[in-house]
Amino acid sequence: MSSAEPTPRSIADPQPSTLRFGPPRELPANLMHLVATPGDPWWDAGAAFVYDEYLRRGWCNASSNHRVPEHEPWADISTFHIINDAEHGIVGTLRTVIGAFTDLPIGSKYPRATEWPPDPCCEFGAFVVAPGARKLQATSYLHRSALEVGVRGGALSVVAVVETPLLRLLRDGYGFPFVQVGEGQDYMGAECIPIATTYKDIADSIFRLDKEMYRWLFKVFTTEEFVRNDFPIDLT
Repeated sequence: MSSAEPTPRSIADPQPSTLRFGPPRELPANLMHLVATPGDPWWDAGAAFVYDEYLRRGWCNASSNHRVPEHEPWADISTFHIINDAEHGIVGTLRTVIGAFTDLPIGSKYPRATEWPPDPCCEFGAFVVAPGARKLQATSYLHRSALEVGVRGGALSVVAVVETPLLRLLRDGYGFPFVQVGEGQDYMGAECIPIATTYKDIADSIFRLDKEMYRWLFKVFTTEEFVRNDFPIDLT
């Protein structure tokens, strides 16, 4: 991307009047948030939950190890963010993988068009949340967890492959300034598009739109991390 080109962040920034979600309530006692890496039984449980949901929706083929076959090449470097219900088991997941754009699942399907977004990237995927958990805004806990792991893993950007309605929800509902970075195509049974933003742009956008949400979303970081990543510091 040359210096003469507009930066992607300048394209239709989310507007305050359209945001749907602010800081969530505390998770009820029956719900627990977990972060699991390979070798942890919770990681296996998260992978099996995603597999069951994908298989039910026709997004993947049956597999004897109860994992989505398309996810296997990145299994050893992926992290599962999980919401577990004490009575019903796992009700929400989000998977993160950190690396160069071309080495991630997104890069295996969608060619990199420009030097933006900058590497390393953290890819958000396997985002599955049961309707009941969505009502409790468990989604926000998964987003915060994934943001934390990405930043502390050294990633500069966030990328994902989504259906177009989810892009609108992320931008207008949560204020995450994702933009489309490639042509849409069929991906695991649905028409999907590649999207990207940077951690810095997420911080600037949420800070501008909803300082309460910003405080909740970024309170996991230390002062040193705010300074190192050039995140806005809330003095109110």
